[in-house]
Amino acid sequence: MEKPIKAIYYNAEIIFENIVEASRILSIPRQSIQQFINSGKEHFSGYLFQYCRN
Repeated sequence: MEKPIKAIYYNAEIIFENIVEASRILSIPRQSIQQFINSGKEHFSGYLFQYCRN
């Protein structure tokens, strides 16, 4: 089961159903989003990715 994620850009948060949706909409490779979620670092595009908490 895939988890919802959020992309934080400055003070705005965008919620996506899963990494695949975020990848498609933001044009960032799925593997890259996964790596930045795991590292906790900001992507070079300026987005910070995190899993949404239940």
